[in-house]
Amino acid sequence: MLKKYGLRKIGITTLLLLLAFIMYHYPTQINDNINSVIKNNVDVVVQKEDYLSMITVNCKNNDVSTKIETIIEQLKKNHLLDSNLKILSYDLKEGLLKIDFNRSFYQMEDENKTMEALVFSLTRVPEIDRIMIFVDGVKLNELPNSHTPLDLYLDKSYGINKIYDIHSIHDIDQVTLYFYDSNHDMVPVTYYYNQNNQDKIKVIIKELKSHEYLSYPLSNFLNNNLELMNYEIKDQKILLDFNEFLLVDGLLTEDTKYSIAYSIMDSIDVKEVEFTINSAEISEIILAKSV
Repeated sequence: MLKKYGLRKIGITTLLLLLAFIMYHYPTQINDNINSVIKNNVDVVVQKEDYLSMITVNCKNNDVSTKIETIIEQLKKNHLLDSNLKILSYDLKEGLLKIDFNRSFYQMEDENKTMEALVFSLTRVPEIDRIMIFVDGVKLNELPNSHTPLDLYLDKSYGINKIYDIHSIHDIDQVTLYFYDSNHDMVPVTYYYNQNNQDKIKVIIKELKSHEYLSYPLSNFLNNNLELMNYEIKDQKILLDFNEFLLVDGLLTEDTKYSIAYSIMDSIDVKEVEFTINSAEISEIILAKSV
């Protein structure tokens, strides 16, 4: 047994030395491969019971056309779009995607969820800010079943998994909050509220802690005693200073970090999020428009 243990220990040691050797001599190639995989990822919304969640899918290439096609195929695979749907053409200029589908686009089981999933997924692609949908060359101006009018351009303000805390038709604002479901997939939720001079960053933290308006069980990983002490925005970077309840067993968990960071980055124009506790730096993450 001791001999077997010794051989195993030698094997593990040898493997670690081999990995150290590779990392030392070929760091650029390894980093390039990792960056290539990340850049080829797209976030796609899928149906989960009575809500939509977000998964990450790897594309064959990093070009926009491949990402668009991958998103559409994933939405078809998840039955949010009809299996016979085809992209007839598309044009992308200055962040505006004009995409034309065949008439199978009208075959939707739930047109609201389909539109939310389609708009959200496509606008997660860094090069795409807004979209126009056409069917057989004709602009889609309303939802086919409910005849709900659509804006000329559709962007992230279209919303997803929408919840409303509205007491007046005036001064309405929105934020996108990110929770986790039981499968640990991220669930984006668009929260509509009356602004009433409320601070948007404080609204995000408050609603991430409470999520009392949700009709389905989600996790937020934020302690109810968590308080945002202060924040500062400069050069598309936000510095968030919390009290000690940001940590779980002395650590800033990935779930907490990304739930807060995604929610802020989807709601205000920043690309870098830095966390501190009582003004002491603990972690910094940089997120592009789509990670």
